[in-house]
Amino acid sequence: MSVNFLGILIDLDLHYIAPETLGNDAPDSRGSLRKLWWPKVMTDPGLFNATLLISASHQASITSMRRNRILIEELRCNTIASVNESMADPNPRLSDVNIGAILTLGSWEFYYGDPNAYKMHMSGLQTMIAMRGGLEKGRFQDILVKLILSVGHDLTLFAGIPPFFDTVRSSSGHASKLILPIADSLLPGFARLDKINLPRRSS
Repeated sequence: MSVNFLGILIDLDLHYIAPETLGNDAPDSRGSLRKLWWPKVMTDPGLFNATLLISASHQASITSMRRNRILIEELRCNTIASVNESMADPNPRLSDVNIGAILTLGSWEFYYGDPNAYKMHMSGLQTMIAMRGGLEKGRFQDILVKLILSVGHDLTLFAGIPPFFDTVRSSSGHASKLILPIADSLLPGFARLDKINLPRRSS
């Protein structure tokens, strides 16, 4: 990967993808990501490769460049290898950056990969975050909490499945409740539609 193309992918994430991930309630999301999150991204190969994986996949979706598709597979393999290496070591296993790498990889699976793999990653994150004591104030950076809720809650609304993390706030106004592992089921509204047996688009 050339230095110029690497810069394009980083700029794409900072200015377009990541701010959308954080949502509309983060007016300074670009500044926060640049100052608080990207320094972490640059320190961990798993999180760095996962972040580039999202950007490269977005780039490939709007272009027909063959090198993007080859690069995507390389970035995906690099991310998985780095995460597996971190999981084998007790020290980085539950770190913010390893959780961020799995979170980003899960997000990629939701948009571009396998929905079942997305659920697998979210279930794994439930266990890891529970081992850290949950999303209570002070255990995670605010920006990481927002990313966790965006990927583990907001995306499930589009998929029609129960959330892996809840946005219900505690009395402090900060903590978010962790939901136990969930069954693979549709939300009630989608379940009623499913019973109608509407024509399905073939894959």
